[in-house]
Amino acid sequence: MFEVQIVILCGGEGTRIKHITKDVPKCVYSVNGRPFLFYVMSHFLKYRNDILDFILCCSDKSQQIKQELLKCPKHVSEWAFFERNNLWFDGKKVTLVAEPVPTGTMTGMLSALPYISSRYVLVLNGDTYCPIDLPQLIKFHQDSKSFFTVVNNDSIHSGIWFINSTFFWALKLFEATHREELLKQLENHNEEELHPHYYDGPSFIDIGTPEGLLLAQQMLKEDVHG
Repeated sequence: MFEVQIVILCGGEGTRIKHITKDVPKCVYSVNGRPFLFYVMSHFLKYRNDILDFILCCSDKSQQIKQELLKCPKHVSEWAFFERNNLWFDGKKVTLVAEPVPTGTMTGMLSALPYISSRYVLVLNGDTYCPIDLPQLIKFHQDSKSFFTVVNNDSIHSGIWFINSTFFWALKLFEATHREELLKQLENHNEEELHPHYYDGPSFIDIGTPEGLLLAQQMLKEDVHG
């Protein structure tokens, strides 16, 4: 129980859909009346016994993201007596981490390091909805004795990484600004045990394009909490 912390990268600029989202961060742009991030996090509440908490790496957008999430008052609330960048999401703690000077997806991800305390870390993009079966992913990761598992769909990278927390800490030793750079370094590393393992996951929705945003509007119509 409570083996996994979920780190969600929420700092993307959304340049390809800026004409639609305007000044709203794309990860919390409204999809059928809910911030997109609501659907992303809600999926994992199916596995709440495996989840410790959520960590949102928000670049310089933490307050905007917080305010958009608070538009779901039945599900999201502020901590009354704790830091102003903490929320509750249906009983799970949500920590919003600011990065004053955004410098890339890798540095954004590593901004979560001070908050990591679990056995495993699941990293995903805040603009991507992927209904991954978390227990199956954990089993694959454990059976393969992997430090680092990458979730693909038909060889297309979903942006989801499942990482041993000890290995997550070691990632700061690599010289990489973006996650794609790190992935190439690990694939070509001399130490075979550092090579990523690949898990074939389900299809996913990426709202980084107008077509993806339209697909999200069509597919994510149900209240996932029933």
